[in-house]
This record gives sequence, structure tokens and C-alpha cells, in this order.
Amino acid sequence: MRAKTLSLPFHPFTLSAIVRGSLILILTLALAAPFFDVPMQRDQGVYAACGSILLRGGAPYRDCWDTKAPMTHYTYALAQALFGINLAGPVILSAVMAALTGIVLWRMGRRWFGDGIAWSAGLAYSLLLVSIPFDMNAQSEGFANLFIALGVWGIIGGAQDRSGDFSRFEMPKAQPATGMRVATTVAAGAAMAIAVLYKYTIALPVAAVMAVAILNAQYSKHNTLRPSRFTFYVALGFLSLIAAFTLYLLSRGALGYAVEHVTFMLTEFPKVTVNPTLLLFPGETGPPLFYLQRTMQQLGRLPVVYAIALAGCVIAIWKRREWAGLLAVWLISAVAVVYPQKVMTLYHWTLAFPALVLCAGALAWEVRRRRWVVAAIAVAVAANIGYRFYADQWLISKPYLTGQQTRAEFFASQAVQDEIEVAEHMRDRTTPEDLIWVWGNHSIMYYWADRRSPTRFIFNSPLMAAIGENEFQPRWKNEVLESLHAHPPTYIVITWYDRTWFDFKNPVEEFADIPGYQNFLDRYYRREAFMGRFAIHRLTPWWSRLNPPDLLDAVTAIDLLADLNRATLTPAPNQPIEARDFKLYDEPAIPTLLMHPEGRAAFNLTLPDGVVCFRSDLTLDPQSWGWGGDGASFAVAVNGEKVFEEMVGNAEADRFWHPAIVDLSAWAGQTVTLTLSTGPGPNSDFSGDLAGWGLPRLVVSPGESCEAKVVKK
Repeated sequence: MRAKTLSLPFHPFTLSAIVRGSLILILTLALAAPFFDVPMQRDQGVYAACGSILLRGGAPYRDCWDTKAPMTHYTYALAQALFGINLAGPVILSAVMAALTGIVLWRMGRRWFGDGIAWSAGLAYSLLLVSIPFDMNAQSEGFANLFIALGVWGIIGGAQDRSGDFSRFEMPKAQPATGMRVATTVAAGAAMAIAVLYKYTIALPVAAVMAVAILNAQYSKHNTLRPSRFTFYVALGFLSLIAAFTLYLLSRGALGYAVEHVTFMLTEFPKVTVNPTLLLFPGETGPPLFYLQRTMQQLGRLPVVYAIALAGCVIAIWKRREWAGLLAVWLISAVAVVYPQKVMTLYHWTLAFPALVLCAGALAWEVRRRRWVVAAIAVAVAANIGYRFYADQWLISKPYLTGQQTRAEFFASQAVQDEIEVAEHMRDRTTPEDLIWVWGNHSIMYYWADRRSPTRFIFNSPLMAAIGENEFQPRWKNEVLESLHAHPPTYIVITWYDRTWFDFKNPVEEFADIPGYQNFLDRYYRREAFMGRFAIHRLTPWWSRLNPPDLLDAVTAIDLLADLNRATLTPAPNQPIEARDFKLYDEPAIPTLLMHPEGRAAFNLTLPDGVVCFRSDLTLDPQSWGWGGDGASFAVAVNGEKVFEEMVGNAEADRFWHPAIVDLSAWAGQTVTLTLSTGPGPNSDFSGDLAGWGLPRLVVSPGESCEAKVVKK
């Protein structure tokens, strides 16, 4: 008796198939590889920042706000996990997913058009996707195409009993096991759900394609599953994945944020007004002609591909081919969702690429007996794709790739270099636990600096987009301000000039218009640098002399200079201990305890409860800077136990205030003897040692430690 064999609902991957599939991957990566090390633009920066947040344990929606659905962020998180933090990782993963989509289209299309034509169509898709400009690459539409293609392939494969000549090329095969067909159909529905989770607008083509694919499968003479059951399995896969993701969001406390996000994107964001001065290209006008002009521009980029594809679809419909309705609906629905997105950028059109190449394959199949015509179609499509590579990639990157420009020069020409420099500036001056916040649309800084934001709003478009009155934006602006107060970032970056399509003012002006924002920045931060388009502001420590006087007074428990007359003073010979104003450079003079080595001042104090700290700014009197000497040492002791010591030199490089903060929380609530003492430098040279303790105070931290990055309201 012959053993039963399991027949899969897909063509088996033979060695030849593996070689062909690998060839699509190799050719796609080879053509895209020269353009891997290219700058990320605004959208990609948001995706990368959100992906980094997810890798650090963040939750979608709750910890990162983007107009896109979260699967794009998970894809960028995967790129970072695989390739680390670099600009090439997402582009490499995008090229790999483009190749995988091409392989799926080939395996799907071979049922209809045979191996050769279907393989060429799959390769054409992969190369089409990686040919678009690098700033339009690695986008939601391209990623989602893989899962739409998998869904269609699964529906076709799950329904097909393979006992008939479905593709007109296959020999009859045994019917596959029902369990495998059910699993395939359920997986197809899940793949479609994943596609929708890349971008909400993708729901339209997914619904249309899924419906037509189901109808095709149900009413095909090759399908043996009952229509109602087949539809149930597809819906089960789709809804099960959505339900699983919903439960995950609920477990992470993010479901409410997700509902809010979807509500805003469906009810309010479609009302957004774009800035026509930034949206329009030369020769373009506003709506309604704008939509026609952008359509003609896209058709003009790929005239051969569109002409061949449209011809293939029309002929298939005319001849009532089994694939005609599916491909036509796929193409029409993918193009239809471009128009509500208003800006109609190039990557929006990539959602139609799978249907385009399959329609082109359909035309090649119709004329397959005239091999010269098939060859002409292939050459024409290749030439069109090749020209797009030349115009959209090579001409832009040529100076950099050929060594005529340095990397920094090329990135500067693409308005990205200053973003990288600012990100590196912050990364080099912070720890991984520190927060940063960027006001503007340059979220790439979070990714490149590998730092998180204190708020889920990592770019300002959702807060500032011109939508009109709504309940969301005023509440979100307050939420951001509350988040900044609760978790003040070490750095705040303000974009001074740079607008997106949604901006009618420069970000620095928008920032100043929001109540409370400018006051928060001015009160708690100081500008540290200005790089390119960006002002970099650093958080002033809560205990710093640089705070407004009322803020420092608010955290002060004991001013030691005010208690100086009750202290036990042990001055150096002929060098009295006294309070004196020290003035350094252009800073205001501050009250200072002047104490020449070997002087000591002992204070009998009852420390306050809580996180109590000693703060001071240490320096040598500017009058003595030119007297030579090796500096002085500053020490703090509690009940005779030294808890702090620092050396301040007299060299030119040391001539500034040296902030010092000492944790005394171990003695909180106790009566202690606090001793400040100064000594000579390492060579015991007393020359020029006019040592000063600026603003010596006991302060109580508003946070959990003396070093806490907090603000006092």
C-alpha cells in the first residue's frame, strides 16, 4: 500500500525555485546597496525614533505618537535590532522586504502566467520599490505590500484544490489536506490585518482586495471549501490578529491611547490644511488641478510601466481572465487611497506597485506566443526602472558616491548633517537614561542620539497641524507641558527655521505661541549652543546658581552665609574668613565665603528632613589668578567625617565656577557639625589661594536624589 503524502496549498520550493528566489534577493540588494548609506528624512526619523522606543520597552501609542499605525515602528525596531543604530539598517531591511514581496508575487503569479513571466514580474516589483528616492524609501506602503501579497497568495492557495488547470500550465495534483488549507486561509487573513496595522488608509485596498480574492476563490471551479466557511476562516485570521494586538495594548496600558489615536486620525486629521507654498512644485496649482498634476507627474515617472500594466488589465477584463477582477480592484483601490492623503508624495503610490507588475505580467502572458513582444515588454520596463534609478538615486548621490563630496557635505546638501551633529552633541553629554526633547520635525535626533523623549509627542505636527477647533490639540499641548515639568529632559532642541507641509510658521515661532512653553524653557534651561537650524538648551540643575533667585530660594533650607556669625571660624594666619562678592567674567556677582587655606568654618545645624544636600560653587578669587600657585582644595565634613573634596587649580583652564553638590541625606533630621575647610594645592603652595565658596547653602531636592533632573515649580 502506497503511503499518503501531504500536498501543500503552494507550489513546493525546489532547488530551482530557491535559486530563482535568491536571485531576486541578490539583484535587489545589489542595485540598492550603493544607496544604503543615505540620510533619513523626517518620516523615517519618526519611525526610527518610535522603533527605538519600542526596543527600550515602550508601548505603541502610549509612548510614541505618529500619524502611521505601529507596524512601521516595529519594522524599524527590527532593523535596529539587526543592524544597530545606523542610517543604513532600515533601508537594508526595506530592500529585503521588497525582494520578499517580489518572491511572493512570483509564486502567486506563476499560477496564472507561468514561471518565467511571473518571476520577471516579481523582480520588476522589487527593483521598482528600491528605485524611488532614498527619502521616500523604507515607508509603510512598501512594508505593507509584503503582507497584502502574502494575504492574497494565502487566499488563493488556501482555496485552490490544485485538481484543475488553474494556471493553464499545471498538471493535476492531489487535493491538499483540509487542515493545511484552513491554516493557510486563516494565516492569509492575519497577514491582511498586519498590512492594515502599517497605515490606516491601507484598510481600503486590503478590504477590496480581500473581498475580490475571496469571491474569486469561492466561485472558482477549483475551490472545494464552502463559501461561508472559507469567508469565516479568512475573517477569523484577520480578527484574531486584531484582537490579539488589542489585548496586548490593554496589557501595556496603551489601549486608551490607541482608541484616541485612531479617533483623531479618522475624524480630525483629514481636515488638516497643508501649506500650499511648501506643498506645490513649480508649475503646480492648488486643488482641484493639483490632484491631476500630481497624477500626471507620477504617470510621467513610470510611463512605460503604467501603460503596459493598464493594457494588461484592460485585456484581462475584456477576455474575462480569472485574475482580471482581482488585479483591477487591487490597482484601483491602491491608487484611490493616494488622493485623500493630500500631499500625494511618491511613496504613497508604491501601494499600487504589486498590482502594476502583475498587470504587466498579464499582458506578457497574453502575447506569450510572440516572444519578441514579450522581450520588448521586458526591455521597456527595465529601461523605465533603470532611468528612475538614474534620475532619482544616482544623480542625487553621484557626487558622494564618486568621492566628489564627503559624507558630511552630502548630508549637509540634504539638510541632515546639522541634525546628526546636534544628536551627537547631546549623546556625548548625556547618559542613556537621560531624556531629550526636540521641538520641530527632526525626530531622527532621538534615534541617532539613542535617547528617549519625556512625552509621546516626538514631533510637533500633531500639536500644530492646522485643523481648526478640536478637543485633542489643546489637551495634548497641556499634556506635553505637564510631561516636561514631571520629567524635564536634559536637553531641549528648538528648531528655528524649517517647515513641513503642515507648518505655516517656523517651529520657534509656534513654540512661543503656546501658553507656558516659552516660560518653561526660559525659566529652567539655558542655551548651550546653536548648530545649523537648531538652538540647544540644557537643563539648569535645580540647585544651580544659574537659576532665577526665587527658584534657588525655594529649595534653600539654610543659607550658610546668613548663619556665618554663629559659625566657629578658624582662619588661616592673617587671612580672615569673610563673606565677599565674587564676580567672574560677565556673570553677576554672587555672595561668596572667602576662606584662605588652612581655614575652616564649622556650623552646628539641625538638618531638614528629606533629600538634603550641600551646594556651592567653588573658585579662586579672580584677583589672585595671576599670582601663581597650584590652586586650593575644598572639603566638606559632617561630624568630622569627610564627605567631599575637590581640587581647583589656578591655571587658565580652571578659572570658572566649579559647581558642587554633596548628598547629606544620611543625616537628614539630625543635629550635626558641618565643616567647610580649604587647603593648599597638591604642592602645598599657598600663593594666590584666595579660595571662595559661592552661595554655600543646604538645599532640599524636589526629586529623589541630589543629582535628580527635576524642576521646582
